[in-house]
Amino acid sequence: MTSTRPFGRSARVLAVVVLAALAVGGPVPEQAQAACTAAAVAPAEAETAGRIDLFARGTDNALWQRYWDLGNPWTCWQTLRGDLASAPAAASHDDQVVHLSALGPDGRIKDRAYVNNQMLLGGWSMWGDLGTETFASAPAAASWGTGHYEVFALDQNKHLKHNWYRFSEQRWSGWYGWPNDTMELQGAPAAAAYAKDRLHVFARGLDNRMYQRFLTAPGVWSGWVPMGDKEFTSSPGAVSWGPTHLEVFALGADSKVWHSWFDFTAKAWTTWYVLDGAQTFKEAPAAASWAPGRLNLFALGTDNRMWQRHLTDQPGVWSAWAPMGDEQFTSGPAAASWTRQVNQ
Repeated sequence: MTSTRPFGRSARVLAVVVLAALAVGGPVPEQAQAACTAAAVAPAEAETAGRIDLFARGTDNALWQRYWDLGNPWTCWQTLRGDLASAPAAASHDDQVVHLSALGPDGRIKDRAYVNNQMLLGGWSMWGDLGTETFASAPAAASWGTGHYEVFALDQNKHLKHNWYRFSEQRWSGWYGWPNDTMELQGAPAAAAYAKDRLHVFARGLDNRMYQRFLTAPGVWSGWVPMGDKEFTSSPGAVSWGPTHLEVFALGADSKVWHSWFDFTAKAWTTWYVLDGAQTFKEAPAAASWAPGRLNLFALGTDNRMWQRHLTDQPGVWSAWAPMGDEQFTSGPAAASWTRQVNQ
């Protein structure tokens, strides 16, 4: 089996010989042919550095990316090539490292990583297969920092499986389900970690309600728990900016984004609330946080354009929805920030 590695600091040194050819001969991002036809609204500025990377599948089934750095406008969309059969998943497990996963046309989960340095291992790795098993959904990815990176997807029986990178052994665990798990799900899962060993995974049940399971102790998972009786029409998106915030987003029957967040004081999830605005959407949303209280939300509109909004300087107050250009996409987005490692 072929597999790629999340390039942690220790793994980078030991993988030089193996990955030298990939760094030299691997795909280099090509500038998008389509010009930036509309300015995107950047997040509100702060004193700390910030970066958000945004990904989606284009009409050519290739992976497309744009990113934002604090104090600069969003870049134009650029192609990272590839042949995807689903939306991508993205997470950062190390400073200036972004890791991607997506479903390939052969049903296998594909994986690649980007390292932001000028050394031999800098840039994008090649796509590789995470095993030979085939899946029925797009993947989800989550990390709580340099010691853990994990991918989730639904198998052909609609059951959730996961595969995590063993940093101490520099290898993937392989795909595993949960013993006696009979829960059938639909669509792609979502995952987020708010602290070390505090990882939640979310998925839509066949009854269209949202469910979650989570780590209760290192390596020990809860069973599936429903998140209320509200029904949804999309897979979820999930995000955390650290040990005081965990939030989930999904589309309701009105094609608008609804969200619920965990109240760490009350130790309970809030009810579901709709985000205002006339814009409607068609795929699972994605979110990323580059600092505490700084959250950007992205969603594919019914016009096939990417839209975003963000939390403003006023706590709990969102900006209006704004389009991110006129480019068309065929999947919901994936978003990641390498400036927010939850175990920092």
